[in-house]
Amino acid sequence: MTAIFAYVKGGCAIIAADTLRVDVMKLFPPQTVKKVFSWAGCILFAAAGNGPRLERLAAAVISEQGSSSPDEIGFLAAFHKHQAAHYAAATSGTSLVTKVPGLSQGSYLVAVPELNGVPAHLFELDFATGCQTSLNSHSWAQGTDPSAFQVIAKSVLANYPAGAAIPGDLWGSECIRQAISLHPNAVGLPFEVGISKKSVNGSHSAQMTRHSSHPTTGDPTFEI
Repeated sequence: MTAIFAYVKGGCAIIAADTLRVDVMKLFPPQTVKKVFSWAGCILFAAAGNGPRLERLAAAVISEQGSSSPDEIGFLAAFHKHQAAHYAAATSGTSLVTKVPGLSQGSYLVAVPELNGVPAHLFELDFATGCQTSLNSHSWAQGTDPSAFQVIAKSVLANYPAGAAIPGDLWGSECIRQAISLHPNAVGLPFEVGISKKSVNGSHSAQMTRHSSHPTTGDPTFEI
């Protein structure tokens, strides 16, 4: 139960996601959680699916930053090092939540800015299989209603003039607003935006911000 929107352009990558977690079994009340993560201040990724399990796997992946290269190769190596064990724990059958197949599903939407001559791109990583799926688009969406959300991502981008700078936080805000309108019981505020940008010295750094309402003025930090 979520909405995630990603966009990449040159040395920039941005992801916006709602922070609402709804328990599909209705055992727990809705919670505000973290869904957007950063690898080495460079690659952004966000979780859709089994929130607690994907959050734990994300933490395990991030813990490898000090011993892995700060690029896509290092990120994927860290993911594959931990994915199988975390999926096994999610399906162990040792508790009620590990016996429900629907609670073991999920994926990460990954946004990679231009690195080492490789163009900016998007892909998904499957929680169950560890498989990587390339996405032939500079914008993508995942979550409760992927097809509808992908239409939203592209239509909101189309509102900006060709070649113009895009206020990433306002783009993400509008995407989330429309997702909430479609699925108010599954998507909700606050929402989080993460951006990775290349600095003048060629290194990347990531910034995150969380909004409890939809901003009307863009923050230059999140401009693409």
